Amino acid sequence: MRPLSLTLSAFGPYAGRCDIPFWKLGEEGLYLITGDTGAGKTMIFDAIVFALYGETGSERKGSTLRSLYAKPDAETFVELKFLCKEKTYTIRRSPDYVRPKKRGEGIIHQGASVQLTFSGGQPPVTTLKEATARVTEIVGLDKDQFMQIAMIAQGQFRQLLLAKTNDRVAILQKIFGTTLYSRVQDRLRREAGEQKDAYRRRLQSLGQYAETVQPRKDEEKEQLLMMAQSFYSGSENRLDELKQLLQTSVLQDGTEEENKQQEEKRLDEESRQTEQNRKKAQKHQEDEKRLADMRKALQKAQELEQQAEASLQEENEKEPRRRAIQEKLGVLKQEEPRYRELEERRKEGEKAAASWQSADKTRQEWEQKRDELQKTQEEEKKRLLDLGNPQAEVSRLEKEEEAAAQQHKRIETLFQRDSDHREAAKAHQANREALEKQQNENKKHSSRGDELVGLLARLTQEWPQYASIQQEEEAVGQEATRLEKEKTAVEQQKTDYENAHRALQELDEKVKQLHDPQADLLRLEREKQQIEQEDTRLQNVVEAQREWEKARENREATAKTAQEAILTAQKWDEEFTRCNRLFLASQAGILAETLREKEPCPVCGSIHHPAPATRPQQAPTQAQWDETRHKRDEAEKESIAASTAARHAQEQYGDCEAQRQQALEEAFPQGAEEGWAQKVPERLHWLQEQKGKLEETSKARQQDADNKKKWEEDLQKRRQALDEQETNLQKREADYREASARLKARQGALQQQKAQLLFPTAEQASGAKEQALKEQRVIVAGQEREKELDRKTAASKERADNAQNQLSQELASFFGEDVPQDWFEKLQKARDEQEARRLSLQKQREKAENDRQEETKLLASTKERDEELQKAQREASEWAQKAATLKERLERLREEYKERSRTLSCKDQKQAENLRQTLQGELSALEQALKDAREAAERARTETQRQAGAVKELAAQLEQEPVWDPEALLRQEQEQKSALIALRKEKEALHARRQHNELLQNNIQTQAEQLQQAEEKVRFLQELADTACGSVTGKAKVKFEAYVQMHYFDEILYCANLHLRDMTRGQYELMRRQSESSSDQGLELNVLDHWNGTQREVATLSGGESFKASLSLALGLSDVVQNQAGGVQLDTMFVDEGFGSLDPDSLDMAMDLLSGLAGAHRQVGIISHVRELSDRIGKKILVTKQDVSGSQIHWQLDD
Repeated sequence: MRPLSLTLSAFGPYAGRCDIPFWKLGEEGLYLITGDTGAGKTMIFDAIVFALYGETGSERKGSTLRSLYAKPDAETFVELKFLCKEKTYTIRRSPDYVRPKKRGEGIIHQGASVQLTFSGGQPPVTTLKEATARVTEIVGLDKDQFMQIAMIAQGQFRQLLLAKTNDRVAILQKIFGTTLYSRVQDRLRREAGEQKDAYRRRLQSLGQYAETVQPRKDEEKEQLLMMAQSFYSGSENRLDELKQLLQTSVLQDGTEEENKQQEEKRLDEESRQTEQNRKKAQKHQEDEKRLADMRKALQKAQELEQQAEASLQEENEKEPRRRAIQEKLGVLKQEEPRYRELEERRKEGEKAAASWQSADKTRQEWEQKRDELQKTQEEEKKRLLDLGNPQAEVSRLEKEEEAAAQQHKRIETLFQRDSDHREAAKAHQANREALEKQQNENKKHSSRGDELVGLLARLTQEWPQYASIQQEEEAVGQEATRLEKEKTAVEQQKTDYENAHRALQELDEKVKQLHDPQADLLRLEREKQQIEQEDTRLQNVVEAQREWEKARENREATAKTAQEAILTAQKWDEEFTRCNRLFLASQAGILAETLREKEPCPVCGSIHHPAPATRPQQAPTQAQWDETRHKRDEAEKESIAASTAARHAQEQYGDCEAQRQQALEEAFPQGAEEGWAQKVPERLHWLQEQKGKLEETSKARQQDADNKKKWEEDLQKRRQALDEQETNLQKREADYREASARLKARQGALQQQKAQLLFPTAEQASGAKEQALKEQRVIVAGQEREKELDRKTAASKERADNAQNQLSQELASFFGEDVPQDWFEKLQKARDEQEARRLSLQKQREKAENDRQEETKLLASTKERDEELQKAQREASEWAQKAATLKERLERLREEYKERSRTLSCKDQKQAENLRQTLQGELSALEQALKDAREAAERARTETQRQAGAVKELAAQLEQEPVWDPEALLRQEQEQKSALIALRKEKEALHARRQHNELLQNNIQTQAEQLQQAEEKVRFLQELADTACGSVTGKAKVKFEAYVQMHYFDEILYCANLHLRDMTRGQYELMRRQSESSSDQGLELNVLDHWNGTQREVATLSGGESFKASLSLALGLSDVVQNQAGGVQLDTMFVDEGFGSLDPDSLDMAMDLLSGLAGAHRQVGIISHVRELSDRIGKKILVTKQDVSGSQIHWQLDD
């Protein structure tokens, strides 16, 4: 594998895009990656590793690989183009990172992505996991192997060369990942120690069991304590004695418990019988009381029955009235048609009366109109004579009326001027009075204004103090709330402390009582293994049976298919034979049609053709012949394939039969019973249930074991926590008392500060300020009003003076220069006279106008009156005749109506209907009352009979029942129950002791068995731990991890010595120092000098020799890893640092060694900041570090 080009964008210290054309460096030789410290030289190798595997070679994670110097829109990615096995690949990978938004604030999450492109035209790979897997497949190495082969860290192998065994163990542990073996050592050592502790805990459990035994006698208690002390001291000598004591106690307690149980049964039966008798006595008393109540109810029912019978008798006596009503209703029913006839006669008479009245009224109207017309005619003639000449009178009166109107207008104008003068004077007077009133009010408020100014000034001065007081009050309130919560918290902490103390005691007691369940766990594990083995065997049987059935079905199906395919092939073979025969005959017929006599036949050459062939009627075409042949061939192929499949199915069936038989023999060694196929699922179901039960039991026992260990650890932690909690509680209470005192002092100071203010609260001060400002605005408004009233008073005085002057001028014009003093009365008199004259003239003119109009009308209507009079005389005569005829008919109808109504019960049909409804209602009420009375009487009789029967029955029952004293029975019952309770308590205590001791007996037996097993396990684990930790007496003291590392280290030394012999011309060879006396020296290194045949420590090598040795170790590791990876060859390697301590000669030697390492078709990149290397290596990649723009890459290709 050789990199061709590498592109980094916003990656690590590289802010922008950096391109590294490895192909320009050639296919072999050395090149240098150099630059400032921290510029990002090693990051180039990390970028290659990230591109290939998605991880770096350093500790940096993918999410931290984005450059801190990158612009928001810069994309973070690495793109590597590499050559492997003559094929070119390109992989582009972006890590998971976040970047700032291009616009606005905030960040954007960019997910990881990858694209692996192939040169052969295969579709690219874009999933992270698949891309890494494909790269591993292409290169032949995973990430760790690639790191160990492609990167030679000189410093690490120099440490490995010179380190002691302990340090070398840590280095090799990191290189080969042998931590697992170290953990195995620690685990075995820890388990051995834990098993010893478990053995001691089992002895302590026996001691706890002995302490918790409940003895029957006091002298047994001292004996049990001595047994417990024996177990606590680590001795199990008195175990048999404890078992015997428990067995005797359990047997004796069992016998005594049976006796107590018999006594309890007898007392319980007596108590139940007494309780039943007491309940019967109480029921007897209750029944007697109920009988007395029932007799009272019976008496009341009898009284109600008598009342109901009386009501029924009263209703029966109303029967004559009911019959009379029914008879009257029958008469009314019979008269209904006659009432309808009478009604028709009445309506006919009403119509006749109406016609007569209308005709007579019309007659009267025409006679009246005739008389009125005659009278009017006479009056109009007389009126015309009285009117005289009304037109001349109208003209005269109009002139006089106009003169009177002008005089009236002058008078009204004078009155208006007087009214205006009076109004102006009145307004002036009102303004003057308002002004004086406002002036008085302003004088009153002048002193209050000074007070308000002072009040506002003080409020303004004190206002900031209210804010500070309010803040202090809020702070004091918050502090009070906090202290209240703190008080609650302290009380809660006290409660928690007490609860924790009780819980600690309970946990201590629980830990003492909990036995060790390890033996149960082992037994359950063995049972679980047996069940799993049987389950596996049965599952194998089921699976083998299922496969055998599938193989059998497949064999039958393939055999059937093969048979069908063979038949089909035979059918198509016959069809092709027939088709081919017809086709050849057709071809012969076609040829025969071309033959000519005496011309040679193309087939036989004969010139005579006595019997040429003829073409068949249904000869196939060439296409049909080809199709038939194709189907024949396909059918033959399918027949062969089906036969092969049938043969394979038969073979598979045979294999399945053999596997099935083997599974049956394993599952049923004694032979499978008949019907085993139906029983196996039931057995499997039962095994699963048993397995589930065992797992639940195992979990419970394991939980017990975990609980005991956890509780023991928790016990110590809780004790420490409880002490800390007590100290914290005392400190918290002291802090609370101190804070309460400070709060009281702050509250006192706050009250003093509030007492010095004008108002106690900011709300009151704010309200006073608002009121003062309001009053101040009122005073200012009063002053402004005074100014406004002063202006209005002056204006009203001016208007009053103007009105007075105008009135004087017009009065002088009306009366002359000498205006009388009583001008108003004279003017008023003149106005009245003018008004009277005006009205008189108006009336005279209206009268003259009316006379003129009347004269005109009278003259026009004289002729009309004559015609109307003649018509009225004629109509009056005609209507008089009609009225006489109609009146005669009316009288006849009235006489007939009176005659019919004399024979009926009522005056008319309406009266008859009202009477019928009244009678019907009364009849219904009487019948309903009778029905209700009958039902009430029947109910009363039934209820009386029912209650009488119940009384009789209950009285008879009470006479037959025995009589007991309930109180005496209650006392007897209480005595029996008290005795029963006391007996049960004794029995329960006895049962609890027996059950407790019985459980302890079982636990002690189990614990004894487990104790023996634990002792054996302690010996086994201790021997195993001593062997793994290299502490077995008399044997090689090599730890397990060191032993594994020795194997790896020997392989590295073997490969390293191949390189070291070449580098030193066969002088040196690295050797592992052999030592069995100490476990700390199994990985020590010596160097063998073949030139003088001596061995010495590697620390005695010179600087150049140490460089060669460490380089050979690095190359040896690379060879071992490559061999483990299947001989993968990398065409590119990197060497990181290790050159700074070399002198010029050693540096020249190192350059020669690395040049030889490069060899043909291999590049070696040296990562170093040593300046001397830059002078020796022409091909360089230069990494420069900028201040804010990140690092940049340049390259030089010097000859």
